[in-house]
Amino acid sequence: MIKKLLIAIVLIAIIGIGGVFYMNSKDNYDATKYSANADNGLKVGSFITFTLPDQFDKSHSLDSSIKKLVVVFTKENGHLANEFISSQPKGFMKSKNALLIADISKMPVVIRNTFALPSLQKSDYPTALIYDEKLSSVFKNSEKEKEIHLIQLENNRLKNISYTTDVKDIEKFLK
Repeated sequence: MIKKLLIAIVLIAIIGIGGVFYMNSKDNYDATKYSANADNGLKVGSFITFTLPDQFDKSHSLDSSIKKLVVVFTKENGHLANEFISSQPKGFMKSKNALLIADISKMPVVIRNTFALPSLQKSDYPTALIYDEKLSSVFKNSEKEKEIHLIQLENNRLKNISYTTDVKDIEKFLK
């Protein structure tokens, strides 16, 4: 009797977990709505444009009010940037004319939908998301992709770029 009960519980758990993964495996990203371009790559003077979704599926387009971009390509760096930004007062990123951009293009859809997006939706600031590797390449210095890219802009032109894995550098960049 106990053996049958345990088998039933295991089967129900497997079906339940499988159902959650199946429901979250649908990709709702519409690549036709989003774009990114840097007319001269990640070089000083390059003119940058983009329209990217955030964690709430709201579009964010670069305009001249945005002066700083914090761009992350790894889970670890995403957590590092999020921890610092989350510790700041509400509206901090907007007050600094800054935007966090996270590359989630390599993340499996089911992981993204089940874990990453719900976690990001707890934030009180937008995080622009890169779902597409082609768009990711616009923001990425491939030699430094394991580092956070701190991009300073002036009228959508890249004024300065630095790379870090240290939260103190993010703090200095955003203060």
